[in-house]
Amino acid sequence: MTAATLLFIIIGILLLEYALDTVLDVLNAGKFNDPVPEELQTLYDAEEYQKSQAYKKVNFRFGLLSSGLSLLIILGVLILGGFSWIDGIAANASSNPVVQALPLPFSLRTN
Repeated sequence: MTAATLLFIIIGILLLEYALDTVLDVLNAGKFNDPVPEELQTLYDAEEYQKSQAYKKVNFRFGLLSSGLSLLIILGVLILGGFSWIDGIAANASSNPVVQALPLPFSLRTN
């Protein structure tokens, strides 16, 4: 298995995880405007429930932005060789492999 193959597998896993997570979040967000279920009306105050749903909406939007930005940063670092660059810095800092692994436990080795 070549390094390019591993890179494509990692990118595929990241994209698949992002897509699945986003689809599930969107499906959950579709229920934010629903009223309190009949079975729970005695347990929840309608006003507090609406505040809770509004809070979930804000967090949903922020979560989409945050996860999308994180995905772009990780893909950028992967594609542009950022992990290899950090690994080079760690290798220059120490010849001990344990110390080299401390700054970035999942670094991609180029040698």
